[in-house]
Amino acid sequence: MYDFSQSQPSACSPDVDWSEFAADYQDRSILETRLTRLRSLVEMMENAKILHDFDNFQNALVDYSFTQYKKDTDESGFGTKYNALRQFFPRAAGASAAPAPEAKV
Repeated sequence: MYDFSQSQPSACSPDVDWSEFAADYQDRSILETRLTRLRSLVEMMENAKILHDFDNFQNALVDYSFTQYKKDTDESGFGTKYNALRQFFPRAAGASAAPAPEAKV
C-alpha cells in the first residue's frame, strides 16, 4: 500500500490522508527496528543468565560433594547441611550423575 502511494499517487484513494499514512508507516518502521534490537538484547541476556546458572549449578555440585565427604567423616555440622541440601540433588536408584539444571528460555 505504502509503495503504491509513493509510486502511483493518482491511483490511490483521495479519502486517505496519505501524509498521515506515510508518517504512521515511518513511525512503525522505526518501532519495528527498535523492537528487533530489544528482542536481540533480551536473548543475549537470557543466554548470559543460562551460562551463569550453569556455573552456579556446577559449583553447587562441588559444594554438595564436599558436604557429603565431610558428613561421611563425621565432621560436625555437615550432617545438617547435607540433609538440607539433598532435596535439591535427587538421584534415581542406580543413577551415576546428578540431573542437569533446567533452563528457562
